Amino acid sequence: MKIMIGNVAIGLLAGIALGAFGSGSGAIAVPLLLLSGIEPMAAKGSVLTSEVVTSTVGGVVHRNRGNFKKELSASLLFGIIGAFLGAYLAGYVPVKSSKIIIGIYEIFAGIVLLAVTPRNIIDVDHNRGHHYTILIGLLAGFVKGFLGTGWGPVGVTLLIIFGALPKKVVGSSLFARVLISGTAALTYLIAGHVLFSVAAMLCLGGLAGVLIGACLVAFIGESQLRKIIGAFVLVLGIYVLYKVLG
Repeated sequence: MKIMIGNVAIGLLAGIALGAFGSGSGAIAVPLLLLSGIEPMAAKGSVLTSEVVTSTVGGVVHRNRGNFKKELSASLLFGIIGAFLGAYLAGYVPVKSSKIIIGIYEIFAGIVLLAVTPRNIIDVDHNRGHHYTILIGLLAGFVKGFLGTGWGPVGVTLLIIFGALPKKVVGSSLFARVLISGTAALTYLIAGHVLFSVAAMLCLGGLAGVLIGACLVAFIGESQLRKIIGAFVLVLGIYVLYKVLG
């Protein structure tokens, strides 16, 4: 029972981050599952599976709030290719190495989220910079498939750094994320690395978290929220490395 409640709580935290910023769900859920004793491949597969559901709900909520641009979402779908390649290659990485990679990535993602400085390169309202969104989608999809996390810290963060409006990025990327997470999750499922009991608890907490997160955007500035998520992810990465190497 304690494990189930813990997984629901992890899903809730991840869902809040997903709904509020379109980022941080995998970066929060994967390392917390690792710390609870779940092996890296199973943790990543379970998180990716739950995200298919939570991203769908989050995307609908943000679309209804006007935070959606179909051209941006369509460009990011190239991330499906990257997600498949990343998930396929992840199976060849030893367990300890995978934990170390996740820990290092968490630290990197946290620093990026804390230090992001937008540039005026992508403008989705005036159809400028779509080729950058395709490349970002491919890269973020690969990282997402390989680590089970990274779509937000890589994809969402890079889009914002390049000048895309944060709220449009959140809503549009969530719709693309459904298919990208689904592609990676299917690859993990075929390899037998999805714990459905864990994924179900993550979904249960995540659905509530997504709704809470989407509401928080109206009360907390996006830059402040990004810093909160970045600090949390940074601490998680340091702790994961400490547990693996300590």
